[in-house]
Amino acid sequence: MVEATWTGMQDLDISLVNSRGQRISWMGGRRNVVGASANVPGREQIGLRWSPRGTYYIEVARTNPADTTPISGQLRVRAIDERRTIPFTLYGNQARVGRVQITRRARMVAF
Repeated sequence: MVEATWTGMQDLDISLVNSRGQRISWMGGRRNVVGASANVPGREQIGLRWSPRGTYYIEVARTNPADTTPISGQLRVRAIDERRTIPFTLYGNQARVGRVQITRRARMVAF
């Protein structure tokens, strides 16, 4: 789950890009994608109900490329059992601002 917040009234889109270059967004038509607050200024969430292992890049993009005002914010990322906060400042139309690596490890659990 990625929750993005930023200052100002600009509209940004948050997306994930997998290691094959496929863009995953809340508009993508995938059953495992969840999103919220896409129409709320200064906030958006995107997540995956389940995720295959691999590398996922987090991208932030403007919906209005004519706007060139720098936009600062932060991403709160939750993946499996880890949480991180990543600050960002967007100067251009889009930027890759984070990376999540999903791996699977076997572990023995006693009952």
